[in-house]
Amino acid sequence: MLWSINIGSIGGTVIRVHITFVLFLAWIAASSWFSGGATAAWYALALMVLLFACVVTLSVQLVGLYLVFATLIVPPLATRHRVRLRLFSALLVGMAGYVSGIALSAALDVPTGPLIVWALVAAGIISYAVAPSARVAPAVAR
Repeated sequence: MLWSINIGSIGGTVIRVHITFVLFLAWIAASSWFSGGATAAWYALALMVLLFACVVTLSVQLVGLYLVFATLIVPPLATRHRVRLRLFSALLVGMAGYVSGIALSAALDVPTGPLIVWALVAAGIISYAVAPSARVAPAVAR
């Protein structure tokens, strides 16, 4: 656990936070600080931590860790180079993965969770392959 920070323990279970999550929270705080000051930074941090805790806890209980993290990672990763309609594209990747995964699971009589993850990855690869690349105009020397 080189990249984890111990923040305490509850009932003998050590609670650790990964350094990337701390950096993510620092980025949220800094961007909110620059746009709205200290109060905006505290509100943004509190909202992010509470939202993350609720969503991950409830969704892991409902569908499992494997499916939750695939859903959190694949759609944004597949649409990271899109300039326009990025959120809509990520939503479409997620919906396509879930719908096709559930349909294939019913048709093939196999477990739903892993098939949804594979369908999400397939939808992500297809979306990434057909996406227009973000082209930046070359700098003109004057």
